[in-house]
Amino acid sequence: MALPNLFDHTRTLPPEVLSLVFDETDTEDLPSVLRASSALYAIAFRSLYREISNCKTGQKRVQLLQSLARASDPAFHPTRLPSPTLVVRLLSLDFHSNTVTANLLRLINRALRASTNLRELILEFSAANNFQPTSWCLLGTTFYLRRLYTSVGLDATLFTWLAHPNQRLLIELNLRGHQIPSRYCGKGADLSLPPDALPALASFRSVHLDSACTTIFLAGRPVQHVGLTLFPLSAHSALDGLCGTSVPVRRLTVLCLEEHASEALVAEIAARLPGLESLHVVVLMTPYTSVKLHVLASALTRFVALRYITFMAPDPPGADAFTVERERAVVVAWARACPTLRTVILPMGQVWYTEDGAWRCYADGLSSREGTPRAA
Repeated sequence: MALPNLFDHTRTLPPEVLSLVFDETDTEDLPSVLRASSALYAIAFRSLYREISNCKTGQKRVQLLQSLARASDPAFHPTRLPSPTLVVRLLSLDFHSNTVTANLLRLINRALRASTNLRELILEFSAANNFQPTSWCLLGTTFYLRRLYTSVGLDATLFTWLAHPNQRLLIELNLRGHQIPSRYCGKGADLSLPPDALPALASFRSVHLDSACTTIFLAGRPVQHVGLTLFPLSAHSALDGLCGTSVPVRRLTVLCLEEHASEALVAEIAARLPGLESLHVVVLMTPYTSVKLHVLASALTRFVALRYITFMAPDPPGADAFTVERERAVVVAWARACPTLRTVILPMGQVWYTEDGAWRCYADGLSSREGTPRAA
């Protein structure tokens, strides 16, 4: 008796079951499945192309872009088979270790214009391209993004593209690129957004944007999660911009680059955003001793709903260096000032939490298991 062939098996299993099987199949094995039969191709190609994020080399990424760019061309892709560009929902392209040329940007543009159903885009360029206009690779695209993470240069072209009606559904925006110097932007280039742009924006993060541009993205929009960098001489204006959102900011991440970071930083934040639920502060230039952290307790009294706080800073040298017990004393003082606190992370990196009415960290359990006393 002859064994049933592969096509008979595909007819006995519902497409939904095959789709679940292919979703759990290693990406490296899916091309073999696609070549097995046209029936399997119609199902497996969705699992292969739905989320593209595992191209590990520049050559693989270029080959992927060429494949996507050609997919809509009947000369390269048989019309009887569905186009993979129609099912791509997430596309991650990381060129941080490569110098991007104009030809590559054109290829990226062709691939993005072909991917009409894209919902999430991650597009990273190298530091060598930080101050070059690269955002034009987004022009002509017709997808409706929900999330965008990119380090393309921040110029008028990007602002115009974000203001397009197609991007009205964008809920998360992460801009890690540099602002392009005005001499490269052309005469009359304007970094602005109309009031009706990005009406659904709920999360915004930037690394190199100045306070004026940050305010442009926050003003009048329902942004609840914000991440920004505080530059010297402009920290106050950047914090003022947080008050312009149409709903209260609930989560805030701050990277402070001031050489002499003020101990009033937390107080400044509390004065503007007393309803914060989560606060993460990273100070790069100024060491903080446990004494300085104790002083911050008075500022925490202004928060009415703060549950999670992280405060990272350079460790002070010598006798002022942090220990577990010094951090514990700071955490207890902070919790007394802000009773809503549930989790605290300080410069040692220990996660502090409440258990049986006491503040504990991982080092406590480690010490008890090893039978050694905690550091004094």
